[in-house]
Amino acid sequence: MDFQKLLLDVGKDISGDDVKALAYLCTDLLDRNQTSVEARDLFRRLQDKDHLSAERPHLVKELLLIIQRNRLIRDLGLYDFTTSNLISPYRKLLYNLSEGITDDDLRNVKFLLIGKLDRRKLEENVSTLEVFLAMEHMDLINDTNLKLLETIVQSVCPTLKENINRFKALQETNISPSAEETGRQRSVSFPNDQNQVPQSLDLETAASRQLAEIFSSMNEVLGKYPMTAAKRGICLIVNNYKFAPGLKPREGTNLDAECLWKVFEWLGFETVLEKDLKGNEILSVMLELGGRDHNQMDCLVCCILSHGKEGSVHGVDGQPVLIKKLMESVNGSHCPSLAGKPKLFFIQACQGTSEQKAVYIEADGPAE
Repeated sequence: MDFQKLLLDVGKDISGDDVKALAYLCTDLLDRNQTSVEARDLFRRLQDKDHLSAERPHLVKELLLIIQRNRLIRDLGLYDFTTSNLISPYRKLLYNLSEGITDDDLRNVKFLLIGKLDRRKLEENVSTLEVFLAMEHMDLINDTNLKLLETIVQSVCPTLKENINRFKALQETNISPSAEETGRQRSVSFPNDQNQVPQSLDLETAASRQLAEIFSSMNEVLGKYPMTAAKRGICLIVNNYKFAPGLKPREGTNLDAECLWKVFEWLGFETVLEKDLKGNEILSVMLELGGRDHNQMDCLVCCILSHGKEGSVHGVDGQPVLIKKLMESVNGSHCPSLAGKPKLFFIQACQGTSEQKAVYIEADGPAE
């Protein structure tokens, strides 16, 4: 599809409120308030700023994922696009908060801001996002100072406070880029001075101790994910047993699924079991999962028991589904309410053609 035609179709299929949301999310990219533009004008300005082009269409998908227009993404064939990461976590946070603030909540927010914002910014027709922008312009909030916003949210809609807590925790764990991000190998250097290591210790022991110190300090910096919600989150179990001709039934998989169900129910998860799904159905279930509201949950678990090959799992019809696509369907861009939260994938499926030899273990106690 012609890229300009695609942008025009997106503009036709989204509402005026959606356009305002997209414009707000692009505030940092365009260096000014764009909340009163039409979709085609917004896209044109993004193109003028070189954030959007036929060669780099990823921002369109990212924006639609944030506002949860999943069906539009599917209908326009945008799932094949790579997702960009141009919208800041701060901007996503404020958008998500605005989605959770009701009309009555907004009136209370405006009441608390009397004396801090101009009266025109507190009129009935001013939206939540416009109030947030006004607060930014008055330097009442920014990405490193959310104190006033926290106070207001705590007073008006305390259930949304957890969104801010997760954002702050995410900011605190932003340490120096990893080797994977920079493309450089990590190196661990050890002292050359023999006096630094007691004579009684050999080099292997000294190295082990230094590695232990390094990993210990890394753990202190990384911090922990909060696990305080009444429900830990959703655990999706996809259990494929009977396949199309050419693929054998997966004997024993039902017992595995039952054990997983019991474990994650015991851990406090809302457990969902899906059986014998085709390839497109697996992806559809994941997209539906990504479209749910996870604001009141701590994390997400996905267990897929099926046949597969390297980088993919099979539906019962033999159709492969890329594991990468399954993961993308619930990432922070596609599912903002899961941003900054752990997402655990357990894949029980062959990932190659080589045979893995058995590993025999010895019990640490007498056999029964």
